[in-house]
Formats: sequence, C-alpha cells, structure tokens
Amino acid sequence: MPHVGSGVSFLMIMKDALRSFQQELANVNKTGVHVKALSFNFKEWEPQTSRQDQFLSLLRSNEILRATPLNAAPEQPGTIIGSAAAIINVLKHLPLEGPGSEIGLLVAGEGSRLWGVCLAAGAVKGLVRVLGRTLLEQGFLQTLLLLGDSPHQGRDMVLVAGTDNILLPSAFPLHAGQRRFAQCVDRHFFFFSKEMPVLDEQGNPVSQQELDALAQLGVLILGDDGATPIEFAEKAPPDEIVRICRAHGRRSVFINAFIFALTKPAAQYYVEAFTQPSRAGARPLYLAQDFDWSRHVLEPLTIETQVEWDARYTEKQRCVFPDVADWNRLYAIAREFKAKFGPPAAVSIGTDALWYDAGLSKDLVDLHRLALPSNPIAPLLRGLFSLPLEGNVVRSELNGAQVDSNALVVGSAFRAGGRVEPGAIVCDTIFESHVVIPRNTVVIASRIHSIAGSAEGTLIYGWRGAGPLELKEGGAHFTAALRPDASAENQEESERPCSADCHGVFPLDVNPKDNHAEPVFWRHYNANERVGERYISQPFLWTSTPPAPLDRLGFDALLSQGRVRMPPST
Repeated sequence: MPHVGSGVSFLMIMKDALRSFQQELANVNKTGVHVKALSFNFKEWEPQTSRQDQFLSLLRSNEILRATPLNAAPEQPGTIIGSAAAIINVLKHLPLEGPGSEIGLLVAGEGSRLWGVCLAAGAVKGLVRVLGRTLLEQGFLQTLLLLGDSPHQGRDMVLVAGTDNILLPSAFPLHAGQRRFAQCVDRHFFFFSKEMPVLDEQGNPVSQQELDALAQLGVLILGDDGATPIEFAEKAPPDEIVRICRAHGRRSVFINAFIFALTKPAAQYYVEAFTQPSRAGARPLYLAQDFDWSRHVLEPLTIETQVEWDARYTEKQRCVFPDVADWNRLYAIAREFKAKFGPPAAVSIGTDALWYDAGLSKDLVDLHRLALPSNPIAPLLRGLFSLPLEGNVVRSELNGAQVDSNALVVGSAFRAGGRVEPGAIVCDTIFESHVVIPRNTVVIASRIHSIAGSAEGTLIYGWRGAGPLELKEGGAHFTAALRPDASAENQEESERPCSADCHGVFPLDVNPKDNHAEPVFWRHYNANERVGERYISQPFLWTSTPPAPLDRLGFDALLSQGRVRMPPST
C-alpha cells in the first residue's frame, strides 16, 4: 500500500517521518558515521500554544531519539528571526563533547513562502514531502553523506544543515583546496560551497542571468590555498561581484550552501561567545533581531583590520546592533576564533553539484522535475531519495494506467487506471477513479477522486476530496482541515459557513516577498517575521472557505484555536 499523506495533521506527518528516520538510523553504521546526538530547531516557537510541547514529546516518543538532546523554546519566545540565532539555538542543545557525530537540523519554519503547501503539511516546512521523503529526512541523509567523507568520519564533529536546502556533491572525495576534506584534521570550521563562474576565459562577465542569481546569495573569494576565504560579499550587485573577482585575479566565486561542520571545541566556543552577555545589562548577541550567520559570523572571519570592519557598520547594521560595542564584539569574536582555531575552510562540493533552496511553490515543482528520466541530473537526485536511478514507476499500483516514458510515479495507486502525460510527476497519491494527469503537473501526498480540466503545469499538494478537482491554470492546489472558530470575538463572522476541509488555489509563481499589496492573510508574519515590512499578501485564485475566517487563521493560532484537527497523542 503506498503512503498517502494526510495533508493536514502535524502529528501524523511527523510520526511518518520518524518511522523513516528510525530505519535510516538503524543503518547508519553502513556509512561509517556514528551519530551520537540530534538536535532540531523549529523557527516559530510561539508562546501560549501547545505546538512546542507536542513537537518535543513526539520526537522523544521515538525509540531511537528518546535520549537525544532536543532543543527547547529559545529564551525569547516567538519567531526566531536570524539564521545565526537558529544555528546557535540548535548547537546549545547538543552535548558538544565526547566521541561521536552530533547533528543539528534546522527544520525551517511555518513556510511563509510555500504558504498553502506548508499549511497542508502541518504548517512545518521541514515536513513538506519531496519524492517520497520529507525535507527533514533528506536533510538528515545529507549530513550522513557529508560526515562520512570528513576527518575521522565526523566522530569529533558537529554538522548543522538547513532542511530546506538540498545539497548533492557531484564529486567524491570532497576537497578543501588541494587537500582532501578527510585530511583537514588541523581545521575546525568548514562550510560546504559550490564554485560558480563569474568571468570567462577572456575575462568578460558571464551571462547577466547568472550574475543576477549570484547577487541574491552570499559569495566568497578564496585565497591561494583554494580553501581559506579572504573576502565575503552578501547579496552584492552584479557589477560589484565582477569588480571583486578582478581585484583578486579570480574568475569564479564560491557560494555558501548553508551547511556547516565544526569540531566540538569550535562549536562550544561559538555557543559561549554568542549566548553570554558581553557586558552588564546587555542581551546575548544571538538574540539580536536578524542576527545573520553569513553577515555576522562568516563575514568578520574574512576581515583583516578594524578599519575595514568599521566601514561595514552601515545604517542597516545599526538597526540590528544599535550599540557599536556589540558590532565590534562580533569582530572581536572572529579574531579570537581564528587565534584559537585558525581560519575556516571551504569544502568544494564540485562544479556540477546540485544545491537547491526549496523556498517557493515553483521551486518545489522545479525540484521534482529534476528527477524526470530525461534530466541528466536525475540519478544524483534520485540517489538521495533512495529511488531507482532509472525507470519511471516506483512502488506503485497502476491497474492499467499508462505512464509516459518521461513521467514519474512514486508510491501511488491508480484504482481505476488512467494516463500520466509527459513531464508529470505523481508521488504518494491515491486516485479513486480513472484520471488523466496533464503535462508537467506535479501531484504530492494527495487522495483524489477525479480530476476535471486539462490545465498544465500545476501543483497539487495534500489535496483530498470526494468530488472532482478542477485544475486552475498556474495554480498551487491544497487542502487544509479547518472547523469554525467558536471562540472568535466576532461571533457573526465565525458563524459564516466553513467546511471541514478548506480547498484553496493560489498562484504558483507568487513570491510573497515581492508582493506589496495591503496584507490580508497571515498577519503573524506581517507582525513578527519582518516587522515594518509588508511581507505576506497572498492572492487567491479560488478558495472554498470565505476570506474572513481564513483571515483570522494566522499560523500562530492553528493549535491554540483548535482549527486544525489533531489526532490523539497516543
């Protein structure tokens, strides 16, 4: 029987993920890596809700993870704004001592940019399914892959990975400059990085499209040893990236793939440095709003003089660290770290490596399409998700359904046959009647009676319903389980009809950060994640539930208001 995602229940989805975790951990010795401890960080720990307790109790109920140190709520309840705060928080809840690898997984947050997909996946981005696995699971498997090629197979190391970043090296063994990664026993801090071209052989810039993509990332220039970063630029304009390369005589830069490895003493140093107040009455640095790992931890490691660091104290940085003493403390920590442990090292994952940020719904679709039989990178991606390197039907019941040679069906069942057209991908889904899956459509973790319409290139995630699903052009279709909010202050609005299941469709290509309309939905993000900015305003193509009840359904209220059905904890 293929797995069918519930589409709504945080606990049910998490239990499924942990069952797979247990199987992977049971085989961990095959990689030569001994995992001593796991720690998780979920971005939105919210006060006065039961989500935190449910999340931790569920993890601890797993036989293998029962004794594993797990992160609790941060000292300041609410949304963890900065990436560095999340990393320090996950390191705080690891033992950081003794033999054995320790792994910190950033489970991301509630998925503001993946919106309806994450709502259908329990409002936890790390639990979104990709090719039959959750992002949380694939993040764990990535860490085993990287630790297995590290010094002493990672037995003295801590590795931190964001579960929404998929990283697949294209060449083994891994190298840090001229040395194998496994031979770098004298280094204490590593970041995994992909080389990206900036200038061609004639010294001219590569395509503007590639430069524009680099401008959205953090890029590094490495020294003559090919491992030590000597300059870091975060989201620099294309012209500035070209100037930096020419100034250093380089034709390429390295991008930070946001997976880090540290020796335990180095990790312990950072925890103590950033969690202890630098002076009486000051708050720990890691609690600063928008404390960023790249900008505030990596970048100062590349700065040679205090004068250079002073020049980077811009108006934007004054908003993060209003007291210049805190800004200078960041640089002091970097100097102390290099004096104790030496500089960090970039570990190359290969020029053809896959590095993917599953941020938007369109990204989720594009990521699945990389696994199609016609895609040359398919074997690399399929290997991570334990799929056969070839073939297009895996663990599925077709009952006469015809699957195009350039389509993919994984863990699904067609009860009455049907047809899967070219470019379509179906994972963890049951179809009750004869269906035709249009071209380039991606269907994930759903239970569908029938499909109406022939709109191509759509996303269907967590959909379930007794009637036909009418496809809407360019839409991301989802289902969330809701019930009327009897405790709402405005009783008249709460009495408006609200079905047990809310079916919704929103534009597949919408980037909430680029939408500057007045906020209507998810006020939690507008009020917490980017204070002062209009962060979320998702237009709907269609919804089965009137807007007013949805408007009240902020993610922060999902559990406290009881508007998502939760199964018993036993």
